[in-house]
Amino acid sequence: MWVYYINLVTALPALLLGLWLTRSAQKLLPNNRFSKINYVLFGIALVVSFTMLIMMLLR
Repeated sequence: MWVYYINLVTALPALLLGLWLTRSAQKLLPNNRFSKINYVLFGIALVVSFTMLIMMLLR
């Protein structure tokens, strides 16, 4: 169980860095497909990670 918390602690800064880089790319190249796809992937990753966290906590 503690392994998941370590993964969450290391993945959260990576998520924030990815969002920051995607936002920077969005400012440099507005309306590019890369940024839109990244936002969708970040959203899916958040939903999956919090679903897994809830499933692990309810065991």
